[in-house]
Amino acid sequence: MALNVVDVAFGGDGIARHDGKVYFVEHAVPGETVEAEILQDKKRFARVRAVRTLEAAPDAIAGFCPVFGSCGGCNWQHVPYAKQLEWKASFIKSALFKNARIDWPGAIKVLPSEDIQNYRNRIKLKARMNAQQRLEFGYFAKSSHTPIFIAQCPIADPSVNAFLDELKDFRFPKAFHWQGDMEIQALTKGQRLIHFNPDFPADALTHLRTNFANDQIESPGFLALEDHEGIHYATQAGQFQQVNIKGNRTLRSWIKAKVEAIGAKTVLDLFCGSGNLSVQFLAKDDEGLRVWGLELADKAIDTAQYNLERNGFTQGRYKAGPVSELHQIFKDLPATLDCIITDPPRQGMDDSLEEVLKLRPLNILSVSCDPNTFARDLKGILEKGYVLKEIFGMDFFPHTYHIETIAHLTLESHD
Repeated sequence: MALNVVDVAFGGDGIARHDGKVYFVEHAVPGETVEAEILQDKKRFARVRAVRTLEAAPDAIAGFCPVFGSCGGCNWQHVPYAKQLEWKASFIKSALFKNARIDWPGAIKVLPSEDIQNYRNRIKLKARMNAQQRLEFGYFAKSSHTPIFIAQCPIADPSVNAFLDELKDFRFPKAFHWQGDMEIQALTKGQRLIHFNPDFPADALTHLRTNFANDQIESPGFLALEDHEGIHYATQAGQFQQVNIKGNRTLRSWIKAKVEAIGAKTVLDLFCGSGNLSVQFLAKDDEGLRVWGLELADKAIDTAQYNLERNGFTQGRYKAGPVSELHQIFKDLPATLDCIITDPPRQGMDDSLEEVLKLRPLNILSVSCDPNTFARDLKGILEKGYVLKEIFGMDFFPHTYHIETIAHLTLESHD
C-alpha cells in the first residue's frame, strides 16, 4: 500500500489518509510517500509500518547513525532540526486545545537543545553475552523485541561512547550466560557509572572493575554527578536523573529566576527526585527561605538528603511518600505557600492534583514530559482560579518526539 504522509502525531508516527481512513505510519514523516504494511487494522484507523520510501520529504537530510531506521531510539534524524522544533511546538499547542480547550494565540516557543548529538549523559542498552565471551549491546527495534546491536550511540555523551568502544573488544576469561539491561552514565572527572539489571555475575564484575578501574561499576552509595554554580549534585546506581545536562541547567536557571522574581520564601517541590530543581534555592543566605520536597522513590530521597548534607544546607527537608499524605509527612507546611514546583512522571498529576490545589499556592511552576497529560492537569488548575502566565517548550531529546512543557501559573486573586 502506498501512502502520502501529510502530518505527524505525538509519538512520532506519520499521519496519512486514504479512502476516508486515518493511517498512523511508523518510520514516516510529512512529505514522504511510503510503501506500508499493516500492523493493526481498525474500522476508522490503522497502524502501519513504512517498509520502503517511495519519495523522500523535500527537505530530508541524511541520518547520522548507521542503524537509524532500524533502531527504535530516534525518530527523526532525517529531519532538519528546525522542523523538529516546529513539530514539537505544534504538539503542545494541539494538546492545549484538545485537552484544555485553550486556543493559544501565536506560536509556542520551544528552546532548542544546545547539542543535538552527544547530548545524553545516560543510556540504557539491551545487552547479552555472546559465544565469543564478549558483551554485545544495543536497542530494540521499534515495536519489537528484536535487538539492534551497535558499536556507538551518536546521541550519547562522548565518555559513554568511549566506554562502549572499549567494552566491545573486552573478552571475559570465562564463559557465562547473562542478558538484561546495561545502564551507562557519565559522571564527573571522566568517570562512568555502570549498572546491570538483573545482577551481573560476581566474577565477571571483578574482571570489569579490574580493567575499567577508573569507573564506578555497580558501586554502592552516592557518586558525584555534577557541580553547578557552586552546588554539588550526587546520584546513585539505578536512580532517575535528567539526561540532558545542559538542558537541565537551563531549566534550573528558569525555575530559579521565577522563584526569585516572585519573591517566594516557602517552596514545595513535588515529584522532586533528588532535589534537582530546588536544592539550588538553599544556596542563598536567606534565613526566611524554606523548601520542602516530596517524592515516591526512596532512593532519590536518600540522594536529596545527601545533597543537603554535602552542601551544608539546613533549610530544606526532603521526604518519601505520596502527595495524598503530604500534610502527615510535613506537619510544618504553612497555610499558604508562595510556590509549588511540580515535575510529575509521564502520567501527570493524577489524583495528586486535587491535593495540590487544596494548598492554594500563590504560584505554580509546572514541568511536564507529556504535553497531553500536562494539558489535562492544566484544565483542572485553571478551573480552580489560576491564570496561565507563561508557557513554552524545552527540547531535551533531539531526533525524538519527546518535549518538555514548562508553565507558570498564578492564583487569580493574587495576580
